[in-house]
Amino acid sequence: MTNVIVGKMKKSHSKTLLIAFVLILFPMCRDTTLADVLPQGYCRGIIPECNDNKTKESTECFRSGCYDEYYCGENDDSCNRECADCCLQEDSDGDCNPDKGDNCPDTPNINQSDRDADEIGDVCDNCTNDSNNDADEDGFCANADNCPDIANPDQKDSDGNGVGDVCDNSDIVGKDSFDSPGIYPQGLAFDGTYLWYTGTKRKRVSYKGKIYKIDIYGNVIDSFDTPSYSPEGLAYDGTYLWCADGRTEKIYKLDTYGNVIDSFDSPGSSPRGLAFDGTYLWCADERTAKIYKLDTYGKVIDSFDSPGYSPYGLAFDGTCLWCADERTAKIYKFDICGNVIDSFDSPGYSPYGLAFDGIYLWCAEHYSSKIYRIDISSYMDNCTVSDNCNVSDNCTFSFVLGPDDPGLNTLRQFRDEVLARNKAGRVFIGLYSKYESKMIKILRNSPAIRKTSKNILERVIPVIEKLLDSG
Repeated sequence: MTNVIVGKMKKSHSKTLLIAFVLILFPMCRDTTLADVLPQGYCRGIIPECNDNKTKESTECFRSGCYDEYYCGENDDSCNRECADCCLQEDSDGDCNPDKGDNCPDTPNINQSDRDADEIGDVCDNCTNDSNNDADEDGFCANADNCPDIANPDQKDSDGNGVGDVCDNSDIVGKDSFDSPGIYPQGLAFDGTYLWYTGTKRKRVSYKGKIYKIDIYGNVIDSFDTPSYSPEGLAYDGTYLWCADGRTEKIYKLDTYGNVIDSFDSPGSSPRGLAFDGTYLWCADERTAKIYKLDTYGKVIDSFDSPGYSPYGLAFDGTCLWCADERTAKIYKFDICGNVIDSFDSPGYSPYGLAFDGIYLWCAEHYSSKIYRIDISSYMDNCTVSDNCNVSDNCTFSFVLGPDDPGLNTLRQFRDEVLARNKAGRVFIGLYSKYESKMIKILRNSPAIRKTSKNILERVIPVIEKLLDSG
């Protein structure tokens, strides 16, 4: 005889009829559960086997949060209860949301609230208003982090402007140098956020050198041993570090954890400075007093005499090269053919490493163990280079508009007065410098793209002029 089900019915009429219809058609005693008779996902929870004691609730028959009440008829072999919309699928936390779709499967959260839409329920989301969930892993969610993209667990904010020191460029105005973590800093590189430099931890040459990753205040983020004992030049290509070693006379390609990926012989016997222009490596060699242009496999593409007598640090600003000369204690700016455009005295008498961050030039001073930040804005006004270097090959906008177009000054002013003063703009400047040589190649090989680019720039420049005039 078909079992009779008696229970409260709080659900919609159609749903109740369906449940009743299914239960009437199928016997429900001991060996049969609701999972056997209802479609997967229709009703949450499982009708338990009939309880031997039909007058009391059974813990075996009851799951908290799934059943409003449980009934056993005194003269019936069936158990009766109301289905409170609990799922047949696995529901570990008993909140009536199946694990497969539960945004917090181990903690009950019936309403599945997720304020930041990161697919992690608020009750188990450490950052309920940060969809990136503390991306820099410093213990502070983005909405409460004064520097959400760079780890700063101390949240130091020296000027109280709400922006953490580690990402507040306004904080370093007037702070022109800091002591290097190790002694005798040599090579220097910038990766878009952090400085990297080579140095030694002790004066004894029997110890391997170190590569330090530091923030713009000199705080050490990481460090590791260099492949050999005399690390000199350092460069960053967007993915890998390149380190020139004076003792082994090799240039090493390293990942940012210090693992050697590749190496090749340096073009000279005393490699010092290294720079990367987006395509090629540049190496300054002290003994030959030459600057070498290399591909990333060590093949010499070109070379020329260095501006000074003892070239060390090298940097590339997107158009020109900069070289620190230890003997003359000067820093030279020159085009990619070696023609000197400008020069100035270095901040110390033993400049070794150089790096360009898109705005400032950084210089590692060897014997004083200091790293200087140098404002070179007055040396960045002219994008052109020497005639015999072909200006169109070295500046994208000059190549498109022509070297004498007055719009170039507008673009430079926009770069210095607008882009350089905010984080997004500085990122753009860095990307522009990194990919400029590749853009030149595309423009050179496609007159149509070059023409379109010129038309766009001629429309955009007047808009930029109005923006600059408005302040």
